[in-house]
Amino acid sequence: MTVLLAVLGAILGAVFGGALGFFGIILIGTVTGADNQQGALAMGAATAGLPLGAFVGAIFGLVLVLRLRARGQADAARPAGNDAAASEVPEDRDGTSSGAGIQGWIAIAVVAAAIIGVWAWWTDDGIPPYLRQPFPVLEAEIRMPAADPGLDFAMSRPADLRSEIVFHRMNPPVPLREEDGQIVLGLRGTLSYRTEDREIEMRLEPGKVLGFALDLGERPTPGGAFTAWRRVDRFSWYRDGVLVPMDGPPPYFIRTRVLAGE
Repeated sequence: MTVLLAVLGAILGAVFGGALGFFGIILIGTVTGADNQQGALAMGAATAGLPLGAFVGAIFGLVLVLRLRARGQADAARPAGNDAAASEVPEDRDGTSSGAGIQGWIAIAVVAAAIIGVWAWWTDDGIPPYLRQPFPVLEAEIRMPAADPGLDFAMSRPADLRSEIVFHRMNPPVPLREEDGQIVLGLRGTLSYRTEDREIEMRLEPGKVLGFALDLGERPTPGGAFTAWRRVDRFSWYRDGVLVPMDGPPPYFIRTRVLAGE
């Protein structure tokens, strides 16, 4: 029962503390004439006052419930009219002192774990963790028609290596060789993040995008051989904001290999 009441007290304390912190920051900012352009005051209240108030409120609610439970147990265990017994620290039914009973410690652990979990979620920016250094290097070859009208545009700007929400610039595609009316472009980039969600994005013109998914695993293993050629995974071609369909499968292919970092 103590655990449930303590957790509920922490939740209520967090709710009231968060509201107090949020509106308290807005009140202080309004009184002091703080800058409120584009909702800056509300944003500051949401990112600072609310989490701080919720944290303080949760601790206050937890401590308050534990103290009230300890006092209630002490009153229940105190014999009527016995001053000597009244001065003694009562014990819970499990034999531990009421102020530091097993249920009290469990409640503290549960609330602490909840606070850590909520804080980790609140501060998570969505960026995946780093791989171990030295970072492996990705080499890619992209094959496409040598007469493609977007070739010059593609070679004029870097391609993008996406790792979840993080975009890294690769080098601009470099022509390596021509074979049977096809040109092979070379790309090179660093694999910095540990994730399975990776993609190379290359533009042939502002409205024509090639997306090549990378199946390398969370921790790519360096190896000297290129993979087999495979077709582009995502092809988008827009004219005046409208998606233009293409007759037949898009003639763009990729193969990759991972090298050890230096």
